[in-house]
Amino acid sequence: MIPSGCETKAPAPRRPGAALPMLLAAALSFLAQAFACRPVLADVVELEGDTFAEGVVQTEGDEGISMLTPRGPRKFPKSAVLAVTRGISIYDIFEERRKAADGRDVQAFLRLADWADRHGHQSASRKTLEHVLVLDAANADAHGKLGHVLFEGKWHSSAAGARIQQGFRKVSGRWLGPEEFESGKSRFVQVEGEWFLAEDASLLSRGLPARFPDTDGFRVLRTPRHLVCAGTGEGDADALAALCQAAHSELEKYFGFRPDFLLPVIVFEDRGAFVEYAASHREPWMPLDRVPDGYFHPETRTVYTAFEGSKKTPDVLLHELVHQFEWGAKPQAQVPLWLREGLACFFSVHSFDGNVLKTGLLGKDSGLHYAYLRKLFREGKQWALREVLSPPGSRVADPHFYDHAWSLVYFLEKGAPASMRQGFARYRRTLYSGREGKADPAEEELLSSLGTTMEGLEKEWKRYWKGVFR
Repeated sequence: MIPSGCETKAPAPRRPGAALPMLLAAALSFLAQAFACRPVLADVVELEGDTFAEGVVQTEGDEGISMLTPRGPRKFPKSAVLAVTRGISIYDIFEERRKAADGRDVQAFLRLADWADRHGHQSASRKTLEHVLVLDAANADAHGKLGHVLFEGKWHSSAAGARIQQGFRKVSGRWLGPEEFESGKSRFVQVEGEWFLAEDASLLSRGLPARFPDTDGFRVLRTPRHLVCAGTGEGDADALAALCQAAHSELEKYFGFRPDFLLPVIVFEDRGAFVEYAASHREPWMPLDRVPDGYFHPETRTVYTAFEGSKKTPDVLLHELVHQFEWGAKPQAQVPLWLREGLACFFSVHSFDGNVLKTGLLGKDSGLHYAYLRKLFREGKQWALREVLSPPGSRVADPHFYDHAWSLVYFLEKGAPASMRQGFARYRRTLYSGREGKADPAEEELLSSLGTTMEGLEKEWKRYWKGVFR
């Protein structure tokens, strides 16, 4: 369950003929890139009652089927299984049913939305309900299932929208009625269209987090750029909020730009709660046999992860904050996967004492990236550079892709000759300039910026790391 204080909404559905909002278009483009490079590893088990299970089949025999799913291992007796289909996902079945449906049949799409929701694909369910509203703008079933609220004959996209119409105002995370708001207005400060208690506004102006009222078991903290909902103890919640703010400052200095909207972060109380949420909100790009440690969802603009200790959680959180920041600031930028993930890994290798954040560390502070890469280099199993720059599907699914992407970014930031480091900075500026281009910019563009050839870059990159691991 999403804490009510951290509700995030996707952009509103289009009216027929209306242009797709820029941010939604960019989100769909981002997701399409991620989905396109995901290898098909799923198997689907069909059960009675139009029910399906998705994952990776481990064994299949007379005793039944065992399958590894995002929620963990599952077993199905042979008598309960109608069919097993290899190499597809439930999302693929959804797409087949969507394409087969009559594009004007409201009831058919309502049933399809319920089916997708029942199988954990709530994003697909939501898009289907939004299509219903394109066909029938007043459809109460679709509005209700999307969480819309009817007030004075008008549907609002959330309860918040309806409250605003009733004259309520949110002040430091708490809704105040018209009379209470007016009577206390002298104690409130408006900053960028939001109302805060004066003391909270003062904290934010100094770059410090402000505490909002707890909601649904989550501690809610507001930093100047983030809204953090943490199902943790008070000390850990404060530390995570401080890390978000410090990370934002570092990323703004590095990139030279920043997102112009609030960035939500949700940290579930433990791995179990996070897995339950993520498994019931399946997205096409997610691993099909497990739930990742964390992820950034561009449609909701939100980072989701679990609290798994004061060491691991900040590493995962910082990785996803980089994705959130760069997409939030430059959603139209066409950034190759190695750079997107390499930068996230580069910044996630960090130290933070609650005040000073140091990123791009090397050695024992580089965690598993360093250890795995050292092992590969010492065994002579490091990848060819071309497999890092343009990874085939099997390589994208390999965890070592992240290690190699990190190593290439680290080299270009800190280990390469000065001319290459300067060229890398120019290359990044070009990618994030806002221009539209191919999803995978030509390798020639990178090599031209660095002033080298593929062979020359590979030689320098591997020579550097062999020296580090000597």
